[in-house]
Amino acid sequence: MDKEPFISSESNISIGGLLVRKHYCLGMRCRGKRQYGAYYIPRYDGGTDSDGKKYKSNIWDSIYKVLSENQIDVEGYVEYVFNRNKSLITPQILKIPDLINRYKKELLREEKPTIWEFEDNRLITELTVQSHIFSDQIQIYNRVLLDDTINVSPLTRYSFGVKSGMSFIVKPLEEEAFQQYFRRRYFYERYYSDKIPEQFRKKAVELNDNN
Repeated sequence: MDKEPFISSESNISIGGLLVRKHYCLGMRCRGKRQYGAYYIPRYDGGTDSDGKKYKSNIWDSIYKVLSENQIDVEGYVEYVFNRNKSLITPQILKIPDLINRYKKELLREEKPTIWEFEDNRLITELTVQSHIFSDQIQIYNRVLLDDTINVSPLTRYSFGVKSGMSFIVKPLEEEAFQQYFRRRYFYERYYSDKIPEQFRKKAVELNDNN
């Protein structure tokens, strides 16, 4: 049986489960499994393997559910697990309660906030500079918030635009900004909950409810 290329949009895996799969596969590739995850993995993705054995459901959604219940972001946690296990690991390890609890204790001790405040100040500075050149406020915000040469993340730009009443300007950044939030949802909620657009929070909850 030929290997079947993995196409995320054609799988029955949720967006959260796909995030777990992505970072697990990245970890495996760093261990020498160069194409790991490029093809369907029936044992973990669901489906029928080359021996005809059927797997009814994928493992990724169940892992994401456990991590969400513990308010753990996927990216940091999977990296943590791989950094502390030198041998090849199976996805089931990601659900071990002792490992999750150990990570949560270390997370609260070691995690630091991002540079969101610096990014906000950078936008304010650029807006001030542009206000000396242009008089139209919409033009000023448009030049600054959509200028990708300014080193500010999509989430900060989008949130800044929404809170400034310029949602229509930052609309093109919405999906990229949401993905940035969703990848580290609990991190941003811990430190910057007052900055997160409410629609992002609602969308994340809906995605979790649909897992």
